Amino acid sequence: MHGHPRLIDVITGEVLAEWPEVKVSRRVGAFGGTHIPTPVAALRPDGTLLAVAQEEGIALVRLPQGVGSADLPP
Repeated sequence: MHGHPRLIDVITGEVLAEWPEVKVSRRVGAFGGTHIPTPVAALRPDGTLLAVAQEEGIALVRLPQGVGSADLPP
């Protein structure tokens, strides 16, 4: 996440939205490895909300309408 969450179009690489006010904690270790720090985040199943772990709690980021996983075909 490079310091804060960003919503990036995977086709064009364009940054669609970003939240610099939301600082991202990093977990020591990664899935299957210990040399890459990974941010701790979870996406709500309908694609409307992102939860991001921070040192003092959890930040909730409401994602822009029309970009969530709910818009993907079944």
